[in-house]
Amino acid sequence: MPFMAKHGTDTISLCCRKVNGFWKLHQKVNDEWVQLNTLRPADATECSPTAEYIQGQWHISFIAGGAEVDRLFRLYKYVNGVVTVEKEPAYVGFVNHKMLVHGGREKSFIIEMAGGAIKKIFESENLEELFRVSYDAARPHRLLISGRYNGAVCSWIYDLSNDNLYDVEADGVPAYKCAFYNDKCYYALQTGEGFEDREVVEAQDVKITPLAKGIFTARWEK
Repeated sequence: MPFMAKHGTDTISLCCRKVNGFWKLHQKVNDEWVQLNTLRPADATECSPTAEYIQGQWHISFIAGGAEVDRLFRLYKYVNGVVTVEKEPAYVGFVNHKMLVHGGREKSFIIEMAGGAIKKIFESENLEELFRVSYDAARPHRLLISGRYNGAVCSWIYDLSNDNLYDVEADGVPAYKCAFYNDKCYYALQTGEGFEDREVVEAQDVKITPLAKGIFTARWEK
């Protein structure tokens, strides 16, 4: 579940790597992956990182939960070592200065625009699982959705500017938990027997295909 962004000459690369069997948030520092101290329990799962540059520092959001002492998943923000809760419960989502996105495990998620007065609800009846909702750092209006639709893993782009939905395929498979950076696509390729036995790779061939309107509904609410 990679995420990469840049602001001028400042860049950031994030992903989640296993530590003692649990996924933990890492940032690339001098070509090495360094675990961030999110202050979550050692047995908590951390996932779905995003980041944006605000007033000289990176604001990182991530999802975490599932620890024995507290099973609830929440959306957190990490800024210069300080961790705050942004939404609970939240199994997928992110927060930046334009929007707060959060959702459960299946069918729908909510997009709250800055200020919270208007929100858009994305729903897809046959979306059986949501694995991640992220965004394209260079084009924040493009939400990146990974899930399971009608029994199969799916990777979608949802364009907020026109409500169009696109399928994303990388190297002949769904671009699971993908990210875009410098016009390249990175995704979590399954490398073992377990569904989450994966490593982040650069796609050599990317296919983006428009999908039918009837797959989802999106409505605004005040």
